Amino acid sequence: MKLEPKLLRALVANQKDPEGIWSLFCEAGMDAARLRELNSVADSVTPYSRVILSGDSECEIMLARWAPERICAPHDHGTSAGWVFYFDQEFEEYAYKWRDDELVQHATHRHLPGSYTQVVKNEIHSCKTSGSGMSLHIYFPRIEKMRVYDLERRRTLVVSDNCGAWIPRQPEQVVKETAWKQ
Repeated sequence: MKLEPKLLRALVANQKDPEGIWSLFCEAGMDAARLRELNSVADSVTPYSRVILSGDSECEIMLARWAPERICAPHDHGTSAGWVFYFDQEFEEYAYKWRDDELVQHATHRHLPGSYTQVVKNEIHSCKTSGSGMSLHIYFPRIEKMRVYDLERRRTLVVSDNCGAWIPRQPEQVVKETAWKQ
């Protein structure tokens, strides 16, 4: 599905206003019920299935259908910022920070259905839901060179644009790998 250029321009113009962004979606007939139709089934292997609604250079819009209790890997969004809108289930978001060459969880945030949260450039987080939740992700500009953090193998992976927030199973989805200090 490709969103209308007029809607994309309006989203970019309103990128600091989450309520305005959601209003634009609803006015375009893209309310929660319509979004559910676009991504109704969670992936059986990864934490969520992804449907890219737009990959324009100024704005990326991704719809995620989450598998119950499957947490995504800690990740950032590079130099992109934006908003995540939550539907259908309560979500838990885990915030991370570097401490003495270790990536550690330092906060947990709960997000109720119908809520949203801001995504800040270079912030590291992960997320999960107890049921089959859905979330709408809108980033400005389009995400490039997202970093996924592998806590088990102590490494940072820059992943390709067709990879989500998980440790890639396909080697070609790893653009760059950096080991953490021992």
